[in-house]
Order: sequence, then C-alpha cells, then structure tokens
Amino acid sequence: MKDADETGADLADRARKDGEQTPSIQPGGCLVEIGDDGRVLSASANTSSVLGSDAGDLLGTPLTERFSAEAVERLEQGFEALPPPYYRSNIFGIHLFGDNRIFDVAIHRHAARAIIEFEPMPDECPTHDADVIQPLLDRIRSSETLEQVWSLSADFLRELTGFDRVMVYRFDRDGGGEVISESLGGDLPSVLGCRLPAEDNLPEAGELTARNLPSMIDDVEAPPVPIVSIAASGSDPLDLSRAAHRAVPPEHLRPLRDMGVAASMSVSILRDEAPWGMMICHHPRPLRPDFRIRLAADMLTRFASAEISRREELLEKAQADRAREQYDRVIALVEADEENPGDLGELRRTIGEAIEIDGLAVSEGGRYRTCGHTPTEAECVALARHLETREGRERISSTSSLAETHPGLVAEERRIGGLIALPIRGRAGGYVMLFRSGMQAQRNRTDDPEAQGRDETGGGSPRSSERRDEAAGSRCAPWTGGDLRAAEVLRVALLEFARVRAEAALCRSKEKFRKLAFYDPLTGLPNRALFLDRFAAVAAQIRRSGEEMILLRLDVDHFKGINDTLGRQAGDALLHALAHRIEGALEGEETLARLGGDEFAAIVRHTGPVARVEAAADRIRKAACFPLALDGTEVTPSVSMGAAIFPRHGQDHRTLMHRADIALCRAKVTARGTCAVFDETMTVETGNVREIESDLRLALDRGELVLAYQPQLDLAEGRVTTVEALVRWKHPRLGLIPPQEFIPIAESTGLIHALSSWVITEACRQIRIWRDAGLDVRVGVNLSTIDARRDNLLTTLDAAMERHGISGSNLEVEITETLLLDPGDGAAKALFDGLRARGVHVAIDDFGTGYSALSYLKDLPCEKLKIDRVFIKDMSDIKSRVLVEAIVGLGRNLGKIVVAEGVETPEQYHALKDVGCDMLQGFLFARPEPADRLPALLGEIAEAVRSGYADPATQPLPVN
Repeated sequence: MKDADETGADLADRARKDGEQTPSIQPGGCLVEIGDDGRVLSASANTSSVLGSDAGDLLGTPLTERFSAEAVERLEQGFEALPPPYYRSNIFGIHLFGDNRIFDVAIHRHAARAIIEFEPMPDECPTHDADVIQPLLDRIRSSETLEQVWSLSADFLRELTGFDRVMVYRFDRDGGGEVISESLGGDLPSVLGCRLPAEDNLPEAGELTARNLPSMIDDVEAPPVPIVSIAASGSDPLDLSRAAHRAVPPEHLRPLRDMGVAASMSVSILRDEAPWGMMICHHPRPLRPDFRIRLAADMLTRFASAEISRREELLEKAQADRAREQYDRVIALVEADEENPGDLGELRRTIGEAIEIDGLAVSEGGRYRTCGHTPTEAECVALARHLETREGRERISSTSSLAETHPGLVAEERRIGGLIALPIRGRAGGYVMLFRSGMQAQRNRTDDPEAQGRDETGGGSPRSSERRDEAAGSRCAPWTGGDLRAAEVLRVALLEFARVRAEAALCRSKEKFRKLAFYDPLTGLPNRALFLDRFAAVAAQIRRSGEEMILLRLDVDHFKGINDTLGRQAGDALLHALAHRIEGALEGEETLARLGGDEFAAIVRHTGPVARVEAAADRIRKAACFPLALDGTEVTPSVSMGAAIFPRHGQDHRTLMHRADIALCRAKVTARGTCAVFDETMTVETGNVREIESDLRLALDRGELVLAYQPQLDLAEGRVTTVEALVRWKHPRLGLIPPQEFIPIAESTGLIHALSSWVITEACRQIRIWRDAGLDVRVGVNLSTIDARRDNLLTTLDAAMERHGISGSNLEVEITETLLLDPGDGAAKALFDGLRARGVHVAIDDFGTGYSALSYLKDLPCEKLKIDRVFIKDMSDIKSRVLVEAIVGLGRNLGKIVVAEGVETPEQYHALKDVGCDMLQGFLFARPEPADRLPALLGEIAEAVRSGYADPATQPLPVN
C-alpha cells in the first residue's frame, strides 16, 4: 500500500491530467464524497493513514464494499435524517471496520450527495454536553454588562478548548474589525484593541462565518491534503464550504505565522443570522481539540451570540427611546422660531443625549454652519460632494474612519474620526453631518518590513503582529447599531431643522413659502394649484348639499395689443388692477384665481337658475370696465367670460374647465365683454361636437388612430429610459388632429373607454416589438380621469399585457391630480392598488395645475411627478424658477422622480438641471415621433448627451 504522500502525489497528478482543479483539506482528518448510488465520488489522499483504505482504491466503489454493515447503516441513517439542500449532522462515534477503532464522523448533505469527514476518536473522550457547560452559560446570563458577556465568553472558551489566547473580534461597518475582549493564559502577546482594516480581512470571511462549523487550523505548517474526484464532467463541483477540515488559503496563514501562532480556531458570532464577529482562539504549538470540544465551543458561542444580541437590543432600544425624546426637543427648537430655529449649540446638546458626538454641521442653502469639533466649512462642502458621488445619497451614510473612506477631504490635524451623514432631499440639498473626534488607538500594524516577514520585493503578510500606540486622529469609537438607529429616529426632525434653516435664506417664514407655492406673485391671487384645491373643497361640499357651483373662465379683451403697444410693465399693471377690481366684486366665499397670462377663473356658489350666472358675471363686468391710466394712456378694460355649472356640465375640474373654455370662445366670437354659459350645441374649433363624435367612432373602426412617442431624458443616467405614448387622429378630411381637440369629445360621449383600450393595447404591442429588437424602454400611457374610474380598466390592461407577453414594469400610467380629489374614493384606491400589484408605474401628469394641497402630497400613490409645461415656460424669471424649485424640492422630499415637461430651450435645460430635476421631456430633445423612428432617435439623443451636453457652458444643446 502506498503511503499518504505518494497517494496524494498520484491523485494530484491524475487531476492535472484530467484538467481539473484539485481541492484540498487539512490533514487533521480525512474526507470522502458519496454519490446518490452509494459509490465514492471523491476522497482525500490521507484515507490510508486515517481509515486504513487507500484513496485510489476507494474511488468508484460502494460503501458496502469498504465499511462494515453496521457502519454503513449508521451513515445511511445519519444521511437520511438531513433535509436537503444543505445541513450539518450531529457528530457521532462509529465502528467502521468491525474492530476496536472508533471514529468521530460528520456528515454534510448537498442534494442527494453526502460529504463524510472522519477523525479518530481519542482514547479518553471528555464529555462536553449541555449539562457540563450549563453552569458557564448561567454565569454569562447573570453578568451585569455587555463587556462582562464578552470577557466571560472568552475565558470559558479558553478553559474549554485549551488554547493559549481567545479573542472576541467584532466586525465594524467599514468592513474591518477590532479585538474588543481577550483571555490570555500563556506566552502569546496581548492584541486587545488591535484592528484589521477592511483590506486585510478575507473577502469571504463574513459569508463563511455565517455558514460553517468552527473553523479549525490545527497546524499552520502542515501541508494540505489533495482531493480527487471521479465525478463526470459538467457535474456540480465538490462543495467544501461546510467541511470542518477545509483547507485555509495561504494568505490567511501568513499573518498567523507572523504572530507566532501555530494553531487557530474561530467560531462565528451571529446576530439575527448575520455575522457580528468571531471568537478566535490561538495557540503557539499545534493543537487539535476533538470534535466534541469543538461542538461544545460552538454551543457556548451560540449562546453568547444570543446573549450579545439580547443585551445589544436592550441597549439600542433604550438609546432609541432617548432619541425619540430628543426628537420632540428638536421639533420644539424648530417650532419655537421657524424663521431661525434654535442655535446649533443647543441642537448639538440635544443630539448628544442620544448619540455621543463631538461636532455638528448643517447645510444652509449650499453653505455649512458648524458647531463643536468639525471640519471647516469648505471641507464640509467637499465632503458633501464626495458623499453624493460615492454614497449615492443614501438615507444614512456612516464611517468610523473618515480618513480611510474619504481620504484627503479633511485635514489630518483636525483629527476627525467618524461621520454620520443624513442627506437633505429637495431644493435645499446638502447634509446634516454628525462628527466624532479621532481617538488614541492601538492598531495592529508593523512598520518594519523584516518584522512583517516581507522580502525586498514587497511580498509577505499584510500589516499584522506588532502593535504601536499612535494618536490616530483618523478613527473614532465605532458607530453602533444603536447609534444608527437613534440617527434614524432623529433623522426627520434633524432634516426639518436643517430644511427650515436653509429655507430661511430664501424666505423667512412658512407663510412666505406658501405664497410662493400657491399664490400668483404679480396679483397676489390664488394660482392654479390653490384654485383647484379650493374647487375640490367646494365640490365636495356641493356633492353633500345638492347645490350648484359656477366655474367662470375670464380673459382680458385685447390684452396682447396692450402688451405689444404699451409694454409688458403696462400689461402687468393692468392685470394687477383688474385682479383687485374683480376680487372686490365677488361675495362671501367666492374665489378668484389667476391661471396664467391674462387668464383668470372664479368659483361662484349658487342655488338658482342660470340667471344667477348672469348676475355674477354682471358684477364682474361692471367692476372691470372703469377706465385706467397705463403709462400715460387711458384704457377702458373689459373681460370676456365663459361659464360652466357643476355638476350639471361636468363632474371634475378638467371637464368643467374645458366646457367653460368652450363657452368663453363663444363669448369672444359673439361679443367681447360678455358672458356665455356652456350648452351642448356649442362647437369646438374642428367643428360640431356631434360631427366629431361620429367621425371618432368611425376612426376607431377604420384604424385612423396612431401613436407617436416622445422620449424622456434621465439626467442621472444620461439616456432615455421612458417614452410617452401620445395618440394622434389621422382624419381623412381634416388631416392630423391633436388629442386636445378630440379627447374632451371622447370623454363627454363615452368613447374614451374604447379609445383608452386601443391605446393600451397598441402600446403593449409596440413594447413587444421593441423588446424583440433589443430596445428596452418603458412606455407611458395617459389615462383620462373618467376612464380611470371604469370597472374593467384593469381587466383591459391584463388582457393587453398577456396578449403581447409583457410585464407591468414595462408600462407607466399617467393620470392627473383630479383623480385624487376625494381621498375616500374607492374606485381610485382600487385602481392604484391594482396597478401596484401588477408592477405598473404611476405618474402624476400636469403636476402643479391640479389638486396639490400640501396635506395630500405625502399620500400621492405614484413614483413620478410631471411638472406642467406652464411652469417651465419662463424659467428665466426668478419667480417662475422659485415655483419650479419648490415643486422639485417637494417631490424629492417625498421620494418621487420629478419630470419637467415642455423643455424647449437650452436655458430651460440648464436651469432644470441646476435645481435637481430628474428627467426632462420636450421639443429640445425630440418631438413626438412614429414608433419606427424611435431607435434612431434614441441613438441621436444618446450621442447628443455624450457630446453636446457634456460641457453645457461651452457647447449649446441641439434643438430639434
């Protein structure tokens, strides 16, 4: 029979000839792999010295030919007791050959295959079961502090195993770790407080810590034993990740040698099934505790893990409770003086009650105010920029070693060790930063290459064995899970504190901010957003009372001529004067709003006949028509009005506004300065409503409808990720009709349901065509508020997706804020729940022109907000820019993607990019195009992003 070395050489040579990589184990035991037919598939080269059977003879033979019947039965019982796919059996003694030799056996299951490890059972086998270690566990449980849990666990494990040194090594959040407790009983030097940086830990350490038996190295100098397999090519490789004797990589052994360690064992410490750290045992001479001792060590460590978890959870809960108390104090600081909330010193003291910090920095509109031990303001700005690039603006970014994770951004002499950064979403931007000072630290480091075992070429171990004291100034006491949980509890309050301070630089009170968001800056009247908010409130009351409401649309007659002849300043003066005159003519709770330009709207409640409409219009007409001096010229203004009555002429603001527009057009055509009330006989620009309705019915049957697609540019990714599908009508007589001319007719006649079904089905069909061609874009389809409320909309959506084999993630549904008017609307909730269940994305279209009350913004059931083009039109005007910034800030704070529609100029592009808008859509990038044009169009946009948009300051954007 060949000795083990010869057999190992033969097997390794056979593996090389077969083109296979040879796995290996440590020589403390031997290993065989058994296939589902009971034959040996793999064997370690030392089976002859351990079992007395040559490894080469074992390969391919059934267990029944090599082992005793009793042994085979015991092994099969152990194997059958293990559920797949992976499990570790209990260790048990077994007579393999019918003689007096007894082996410790461990079985690991992988599907139908088994890995069996053998170790000779010692002559005197100590008992280390639960009864023996129970007193140790009781002492750990009764310890008063968490530090005592660590210390007692290390002492008991050293006593149990016979190792010279036992350490408690805790992983930190930066990927490294630190020795936080130690038990010494021999000649090895202390390593308490030593830390390994992330790059010195094995990449797989965390995963293996959570999966394995206690990892044992009984002799660092013992060469590994090769394993050869006869498994067929293409079969699963031999999995040794759970083997107690798996070989250790050389890079893990070198530091042990440098530290004078000959034997090592590590046992994982878990918290909530995740790696927390390890109990690490060292000995200066070879040592191999038997299986039972290792199992007892595993049991002891698992108990210690549970006790550590329990103690840390209690500490973290207490810390979180303190944080909740401080949350209220931070909010009180804000509410005490919202224009200038409490000073940073008071805020720092408040935070310090929950999280130990030495300094604080708060962003205030691009600048940083600091308190305590912090970097400079310029360093905070640089750090914030680096965080945005490196961290991706996570909810909380943290590091215990600022110098290692963000090198060069903070001067070394400041000795800032740790950072917790909370990003402020929205227009204010920036961070709230919490700092800890660097501490006097002992690091596991050697500066002498000879002591490190390095040769002149730079080889050898990483920094390893010798310690030296250094005033690190670059590392703090690690942030604990409790620190981060407390920061999470305080986060909203701290960000509110920072937000209010940042907003104070722009507007000194919430009232001023509210006016910017909801009031027209020229006239002081409610803007479109607040008008529609009030419309919703009055509509809700009217639904309950049974009354009616007049919605008036007003235009200033000949306003363009006044602007052109007397100038914009005179036009503004006219609008300002008319606004106050008309507002003074209204009564009680009646509301007047400026929608934009010379367009106004009013809400008048009434219970009488149409004559009441005429009375309200007459009051407005008389108030407006007094002569007015503009830039030395006397003019006599007048207004034309169109009226629609709720709920007689429509159930939602969009329908009512459209019909009031129709009536306004009639008033302008018939006699300017008058008021017309909507009726069904009124026509739109393309002809009579009934004629269009008839033609539209035929259009659906004749295939006259087509979809055009307009891309949306994702600024972060620099490419188009979504396209909006826009329906067009190729009328055989009138030519191409845009949707704004026939959609209202479809809504009022019920054709909208058939039209929407066609759009959804056609969009799904086109998605399938593009996907088959390798083009991956999401397609957005517009849903009418009326159509969104029909019962079978989701059924239509399901049928279209199933027919064309696409998933909900390929679709985006665009709705208007009108659908959110009534928070208790069951149909709307069912629609949103159904869309989310199918993975369909939801976007709020024309955001800012609908129901945008701040109290409801947080509940918007969508992923995306699309800013209406009316706000984008004049971004060069500071007031318009402030409004857009407010919307972008609100969207970001709510975690929504913000899209700007109607982007037509490079100036708008740069302004929107500066305020942090996420996506842009408009003629600047592309007009709506046919489906077959889209692939080439996306390529053109991508090229423009790579070239023309790369340096906006020097390269103007192409305009399509």
